[in-house]
Amino acid sequence: MLRQLASICTLAILTHAQFLYPTNNMVLRVGDLVTVRYHTTFEEYTIALWQLVPAGGGAIEGPLVYETTSGPAANFNWTVQYYDFDLVGSNQFFFWLAEGNADRQGDERNPRATSGYFNITDEPAPVEPSTTSTTRLPRTTSSEQRPSSTQPATTSEEPTTEASTVPTTTESSSAGATSSNAPGQGTGGDTDLNQEGSGQGSQSSSDGGLPTGALVGIGVGVGVVGISAIVGVFFWLRYLRKKQALLAESHQRDQQLRDWETSIHGSMAYKPQQQYQYQHPVEMEHSGYVNSRGPVEIS
Repeated sequence: MLRQLASICTLAILTHAQFLYPTNNMVLRVGDLVTVRYHTTFEEYTIALWQLVPAGGGAIEGPLVYETTSGPAANFNWTVQYYDFDLVGSNQFFFWLAEGNADRQGDERNPRATSGYFNITDEPAPVEPSTTSTTRLPRTTSSEQRPSSTQPATTSEEPTTEASTVPTTTESSSAGATSSNAPGQGTGGDTDLNQEGSGQGSQSSSDGGLPTGALVGIGVGVGVVGISAIVGVFFWLRYLRKKQALLAESHQRDQQLRDWETSIHGSMAYKPQQQYQYQHPVEMEHSGYVNSRGPVEIS
C-alpha cells in the first residue's frame, strides 16, 4: 500500500515538473554555454545547483541559477561554473527545481523535481587533429594543365634552345619544341613549353602518391582513433581516481578498527587463574577429632 502511494506521488510530481537537459552522466566543461531544458506547470519556482556528496552521503545546496514568479518556462541559458564548490571533493552536480521562493529549496515535502547527475570539469577540451593538411596533398588541377602528349613529334630533329631550361626527358623536350616551332605562335612558345614541363612534373608527382579518397579516409580514420583514445584515457583516469579514493577510505577504516582493538587489548589486564593443588587429608590422631584451636569460651 505504501509503495503504491509513493508511486502515485512520484507520478504527480513528474506531471508538474520534469528536467529534459542535461541528462544523466553528462560531462560539462567550465565556461561552456548550455541551455537547460525542462517542463513545469508551476507559476513561481526556483532552480538551484546542488553538489552530490560521494558515496551517496547526501547533497550540498548551492546558489540559485534561475528564479521566476510569472509562470512556467521551458529553458534558460546557463554558463557552466562550479561557484564556491570544490571539484576535488566531488564533481557530480544536479539541478533542484522547487515550487515557491528560495526558502523552499531542499524541502522534500515541497513539490519539486531534480535533474540527472552530471559532471563538471575544468580541464580543457581535447584538441581534435586537423585533416585539412591531407586533403591539400593531391593537385587536382594538374590534369587540366597537362598538354596533349599524344601528338607526334614531327620536328624532333630540329635543334631547340628552350629544351635546356626545362628539367624533363628528351621526349618531353622534343614535344615542347614541336609546340614552340609551330607557325603562328611566335614567342608564346616559351610559355607553352613551361606549362608543359610543370604539368608533367605535377602529373608525375600525383601518379606516385595515393588517391584523394584514400588520403581523406586515412585522415578521418586517424582523427577518430585519436579522439577515441583521448576519451578512453579520460574515463580510465577518472575510474582510477575513484578507485584510489575508495581504497584510501577502506584503508582508513581498517586502521581505525586495528587501533580500537589494540586499545581494548591494552586496557584489559591479564590475570592468570590460580592453580588448585590437591592436598591429602590429614589422618586424625587416635582416630578422634582433634581441635587445634583449643577450648572456646562461651559467654
